[in-house]
Amino acid sequence: MPPKPKVFKEDIINSGFEILRESGKSAINARAVCKRLNCSTQPIFSHFSSMEEFNNALVRKAKDLYNNYIENALKKERAFKASGRAYIKFAKDEPELFKLLFMGENAENPPAEIYDENYGDVLEKVELSSGLNSEKSKQLYFYMWIYTHGIATLTATKTERFTDEQIDEILTPAYASMLEYLRKEGNDERN
Repeated sequence: MPPKPKVFKEDIINSGFEILRESGKSAINARAVCKRLNCSTQPIFSHFSSMEEFNNALVRKAKDLYNNYIENALKKERAFKASGRAYIKFAKDEPELFKLLFMGENAENPPAEIYDENYGDVLEKVELSSGLNSEKSKQLYFYMWIYTHGIATLTATKTERFTDEQIDEILTPAYASMLEYLRKEGNDERN
């Protein structure tokens, strides 16, 4: 009978996730994780077939945390705006995870799939709140994502420090302008 492992898979993931949150993806390696756990590298490779598999577990944990932000936002009044604010809040609270998932060449999600698991739910909220058809709602979503991503990127990189009030002041007129543009665009096509 093999001996019981002293370091469990969940311990390894949690240790790697702490490093990821603090220092980013480039700081993740077997030695750094094991140093934090005060163990050899053997437990990592007894639970994971490769560092790629381990890194994939960390990305999944980051995505799960991000999806919790969005799922909670979708329960609020003005869910579309709340989801945009949650995206920015995630960038503020978890800048290294935001960078991993949404910035740079190594971003885990291309922009068109930014809300991956929640995209359909967010799009449904856009249609309900805007009164636009499905195609126009997708455009509004994409336009607002570009705008919101800019704010989130400035926040994650600490280029700018926005208050919640400033974020509302920035998002509200942008949404109103884009919504008006898309409604007008539909009317112009009929004329």
